[in-house]
Amino acid sequence: VQPLLSMKKIQLRYLLWLFFGLVANNAQSNSDSIQITQWFNQALSERGRSDSLLELARTVYLKRSEDFSVYYAYHYNRCKRYLYTGRLEELLSLADSLTERARSQKNDYALGMTTNLIASAHSLMGKNEKAIDYFQKALVYFEKDHDTLRIAYVNNNIGNIFFSLLDFKSAHQYIAQSYELIQHYPDDPEYAAVLSVLGVSEVKL
Repeated sequence: VQPLLSMKKIQLRYLLWLFFGLVANNAQSNSDSIQITQWFNQALSERGRSDSLLELARTVYLKRSEDFSVYYAYHYNRCKRYLYTGRLEELLSLADSLTERARSQKNDYALGMTTNLIASAHSLMGKNEKAIDYFQKALVYFEKDHDTLRIAYVNNNIGNIFFSLLDFKSAHQYIAQSYELIQHYPDDPEYAAVLSVLGVSEVKL
């Protein structure tokens, strides 16, 4: 079993979201998708039970794989697990096929979520230019979907990469855009982090 990557490192720059945004075909699809996500999340925190939890998720997926929301929930969470366990090449390979399926469904939310994961993987691999490019593509999808919070999150991701590169002017530009949106959601768990980095980037200008 490969060790989990530093949660602190991931939390700072790679905002991963639970699977609740896809429009399911029916209540059963929605319930199955959420259950799959919960099992994957438990598998990350309860490593002694991870095999059995992942098998539960796989069983539901195999029964309902023709349903896009179930298909996407299962494979998106596989990608997320690959990110946390450092299996980045496997993530990129699976994300390519997931992107094609989401594109065939014309689902901007799914495309944005997958593209964000691809960007995160490239950044963890030290490929910052590629990461920024994919984060900007994710922005386009979330803007089409009018997803204000995720637009804020991705702008923050981009800003944090520029901050790590000591490009404080660009960092401030993107983090300020993030704050402009997230300030309307002061209870959001990322609000304080965005505000903090914005303040530091202003001092560095």
